[in-house]
Amino acid sequence: MKITATQLKQIIEEEAASLAEDSISDELENLRTNIGDDEGHIDNLERDIEAEREEARKAEEARDKKDESFRRMSRLLKEIIKSEIALIR
Repeated sequence: MKITATQLKQIIEEEAASLAEDSISDELENLRTNIGDDEGHIDNLERDIEAEREEARKAEEARDKKDESFRRMSRLLKEIIKSEIALIR
């Protein structure tokens, strides 16, 4: 069976189109998979961000509590010093 140059070109073009379709299908499937993976990654990042915010909030509360304790202690020491000075006089 002989094939003409025109027939050969047509066969090559059909095969090339078929390969391109397969590539596109594969690429679309890969993109869908990547989107799913990215969504999972984004969910993890959102949870991490929320955990970081909670940790920062707790740290601020601890700092404020420490500052308040320091102010109370300072006030008490001033009162004690004033009392002691009053007793000395």
